[in-house]
Amino acid sequence: MPTSRIACVLLPLAVLLTFLPPAAAGQMDATLRVAPLTAPLGSEAPRPRFVAAHSPSGLLEGDSSTGLEEWIYPFQIFKNYRPYFHLSASSGPVDGASLLSSIEYRPESITRIYTAPGLRIEEKLFLPLHAPSSLISYKVESETPITIELRFTTIMGLMWPAEPGRHKAQWESGKNALVLLDMDHGYRALITSPDLIAHHTVPSSAPVSSINDDIVLTLAPNSSGVASLAWSLASQGVTKAALLANCKSLVAIQSRLRAEAAAYYRSEEAAFLQVETPDPEANQAIRWSQIALEQAWVCSPALGCGFVAGYGPSRIERRPQYAWFFAGDGMVVAEGLLAAGDFEGVRNEIEFVLKYQDKRNGMIWHELTQSAPFIDWAGKFPYFYVHVDTTFQFLDFVSQYVQQSGDTAFLRAHWPQIQLAWQYASSLVDAQTGLPRIPADKEGGNEQTRLVDDLGLSTSWVQASSAYAQLAAIVGDNAAASLAATASTRARAAIKLTYWSEANSYWINGHTADGKIFAEQHSSPASALDLDLFATAEKEKVLDRIASPAFLTAWGIRSVASDSPGYSPMSYAQGSVWPVNSADWAQTFWNAGRPQIAWQLWRNLVTLSFYDSPGHLHEVLEGGQPVPQAQSVPEQSWSSAAFLDATVHGLLGISTDALASRLTFAPHLVEANWPLLTVRNLRLGERRLNLQVKSSSSSLQLTIENPGPQFELQFAPELPHGASNITATQGHAPLRNNVPASFTTMIPPGKSEIEIDYEMKK
Repeated sequence: MPTSRIACVLLPLAVLLTFLPPAAAGQMDATLRVAPLTAPLGSEAPRPRFVAAHSPSGLLEGDSSTGLEEWIYPFQIFKNYRPYFHLSASSGPVDGASLLSSIEYRPESITRIYTAPGLRIEEKLFLPLHAPSSLISYKVESETPITIELRFTTIMGLMWPAEPGRHKAQWESGKNALVLLDMDHGYRALITSPDLIAHHTVPSSAPVSSINDDIVLTLAPNSSGVASLAWSLASQGVTKAALLANCKSLVAIQSRLRAEAAAYYRSEEAAFLQVETPDPEANQAIRWSQIALEQAWVCSPALGCGFVAGYGPSRIERRPQYAWFFAGDGMVVAEGLLAAGDFEGVRNEIEFVLKYQDKRNGMIWHELTQSAPFIDWAGKFPYFYVHVDTTFQFLDFVSQYVQQSGDTAFLRAHWPQIQLAWQYASSLVDAQTGLPRIPADKEGGNEQTRLVDDLGLSTSWVQASSAYAQLAAIVGDNAAASLAATASTRARAAIKLTYWSEANSYWINGHTADGKIFAEQHSSPASALDLDLFATAEKEKVLDRIASPAFLTAWGIRSVASDSPGYSPMSYAQGSVWPVNSADWAQTFWNAGRPQIAWQLWRNLVTLSFYDSPGHLHEVLEGGQPVPQAQSVPEQSWSSAAFLDATVHGLLGISTDALASRLTFAPHLVEANWPLLTVRNLRLGERRLNLQVKSSSSSLQLTIENPGPQFELQFAPELPHGASNITATQGHAPLRNNVPASFTTMIPPGKSEIEIDYEMKK
């Protein structure tokens, strides 16, 4: 989980060496092995599998078809990296892609395995935790001597939207090193290998401002059968000699660096929320989703550390795809970590978001590229302060954090900034309607259509004003709490009048500038139903509509109904299927007592968790077939976060309130048909609880291990349809139920047991 240990990512290597621990005994035992080619969901057509190795300061990503690209933030170092193997002195090079047989994923590294008769080559992709660098190594087992030919194109260009810039590639004679010089800002990258036996540069004929050099390196494995290559980046103040020494040291201690990274992930995983079920794939998906969120933590030398939106290969002007900061996406990631109990990581993200709050009006920012220090990001580009909905989201999220962590000291320390955010959100509310309006120069949640108001923003206002009322009450500002609570109540009533279409038996998503109803039927926001913003009959109509074939597919919920005028199944937002949306609806269907659909949506997300990198779900699928949409990012952070959030709050039905010392546990296990469920490391404030549920055809037993003081438990498990004569005991004492299967009791320190018995109608 992101803590100060990872925040200090740009230590000089000399300092890094001082603090490196001895090599850890063994590596993580959770290696995930997959085939390099996988079929799209519902298809038999193979395709290359995307891989990405991460660190807070860099990224190695790509697939066997297009090759790898390397980022040491904020610079792209190279692209099109592909290994070729000379299997004999007389043969030509063999493309490694044709020999790729399997891929091993570990949290700290990725290993691609190439095989042929009498040959096995392990290619390990690794980025150290605390240095702006990367290492690629090859371990060769061969009956005959081979050499490895590496081909790639140098870039040395800044991240989007900065211009690629100018660079020079220069070989350091006798030092087995290639130096790339960024001619605009003075940064250097250096590539070196002790196993280099030949090199070749194919310079571009383009002018120096756009040079991309094609590089060919030939490596010969050493006596141990290993060949290694290291990259490192440094700013203008670091000499070539120092950079070369750093690179050589990285190669020399790479085993220790990998051991350090493995030990770090082991320590982090020990603090993860651990869920164990009879379904091994589900267990892996939950575990790897937390690793995916861990790997979304990025540290920019100039901007600081925060969660990025995701990872995907560079696409024309997008360099790379999404490895920069979005406040809204970061808070969604933090919501997933909050559900898993990572209060420290959540607090770090809130502080990063507040770091760039607009001090003039309190608005929370939308998007911050890692190239911002090199360009006029706030002046020339329109992306920094553009989404008004992010400020509303921020207020609600801070309230969630304080309630679940109990960290009122954090609230008081940042209260002036939270007040400023509230003032901005309030300034957008129409005095006549009590609902927010979107200024002409800003956007709401819908980036594709210009609206002056939308249901999602109005729903967020209900949540934000209610949240601010709770926060103000905690700090003792009762007048502000009362005003905010009144605003939330008024907005609730206004939404029912403004956003329901009796003619369509469905909600209205918003209005255009000329006052017309936005005609398309969108599936978001599911939270409007969770908040009971519509009457019961209207809510049931929306649920029925979402569960109809117009929205519900075998792979998730469409963003736009297939019979809506603007539906386009291959578009980015006009009918595609977003895992984050499907996860939200899974929770909503569970909350609404429709567990069959909820389980289907959740279990599909488990399957999608292994489509490319484990735990890193795709951003968006097509609406007409279960394949990634053309613009989809293969590792979208909020998809992974939404899956984890749906697991905790939906499937497990867990809700915590540290301020009230209260836990709600309402697991939905009937559709899963799991006789045993174990949850460990569940945070309730500072304590960590362990829960275990055993179920049979006529009973359910809950065992609780509580290491801290007593707390209040509301236990409301889903029981099979038709269960009757429901009774419960805690120890030997009977429990009184509020509704047929909901029991509230106090849990003392130590071990407690609750048993629910019932009869099934024959």
